[in-house]
Amino acid sequence: MPGVTFGIFFGRDRKLQNNVKMRRDWTFLAETDKRRVFLSPSGKYVLKVPLNERGEDENWWEHYRYNVLGWKDLYAKCRLVGKCLVMEFVKVATDLKNLPDWTRDIDCAQVGWNRKGKLVAYDYGN
Repeated sequence: MPGVTFGIFFGRDRKLQNNVKMRRDWTFLAETDKRRVFLSPSGKYVLKVPLNERGEDENWWEHYRYNVLGWKDLYAKCRLVGKCLVMEFVKVATDLKNLPDWTRDIDCAQVGWNRKGKLVAYDYGN
């Protein structure tokens, strides 16, 4: 999605735009009916931008599970920036046959490896 203007996602919230420091060099990765996901120029982070209230809820739940409940052993590191979620980049697991049992509890086994080589869930919204 070259040349994307992120102001359309944040509306008139200039403070949020400045906090996220979005530039045109973020790479579009995926879109669902709830969120759009972009990869940072460094490749270290993804930004999950809510498209509606359900997307906002999923961002909040992922933040809550990691930062408030402290479920840091199984989940990718993340934080809320306004209504958007910044998460560490996770390389998606492709060989699902040899994954540990706990990954079956994650919707569609949406797990992969972070930069430290730890297996974590990257999509664990509600």
